Amino acid sequence: MKLIISLWICAMTVFGNELNIMTEEWTPYNYSKDGVVTGISTSIVKAIQEKIGNKDSIKVYSWNRAYSKLLNEKNQVLFSIVKNESRENLFKWVGPINNNTVYFFKKKGSLLKIDNLNDAKKVKLIGAGSQTNIDYIILKSKGFENLSKLDTKSNPISLIVNNRVDLGGSNPVTALFHLKKNNLPLDSIVNTGVEIFSNPIYIAFNINTDDKVIKKWQNALDELKKSGEFDKIKNIAIEKAYKDFGIQLEK
Repeated sequence: MKLIISLWICAMTVFGNELNIMTEEWTPYNYSKDGVVTGISTSIVKAIQEKIGNKDSIKVYSWNRAYSKLLNEKNQVLFSIVKNESRENLFKWVGPINNNTVYFFKKKGSLLKIDNLNDAKKVKLIGAGSQTNIDYIILKSKGFENLSKLDTKSNPISLIVNNRVDLGGSNPVTALFHLKKNNLPLDSIVNTGVEIFSNPIYIAFNINTDDKVIKKWQNALDELKKSGEFDKIKNIAIEKAYKDFGIQLEK
């Protein structure tokens, strides 16, 4: 009987420590291909899992749902997520696994000229993602009032191309992949060169996650970087993403 109870307690402990690892469709960092979750960040997360013996599956969620679960439920993990001051104390973090530099883009042929963030405040409408999106959060904190209220399926790049906003925030790589995925001309937008922000990309854990779990994941990531395996994994994943979407990788 004691043995049965002991085994039951062990099983419950293991079950209780299962992680719900979430991501969203954000090419090329994380995306679905032939029913499999892949991408640059996904490859790094899977390498960490293999190193520590974690077999929890990675599931794709909408951004708002994943962010809500991360905030409010135990054992929730989300990547790729930008870490900044406003989010720092909301979660526990493992990383960085990449960097995200976001610029204002405009439609090709637009006569709009901006040289700085103050110029951008004067345009009619900016597409910056939903209210839990980091672009929206940062622009709002910088005093922007001309932000379009987007749903989770809207993307600033598509809105620019379709003349629904004057400017939109994106990093150049994700903008390129969004155009390709949606069969839009790759030269239909122009980077204004005005930077909105530059922040590292991390893996975030619910704030109630045991610090031992965080340390285990972080140590594994650090070891991958120290051995040079991190860069190899990243480069292979980058080449795969470009190949998956038929984009010529600039050498």
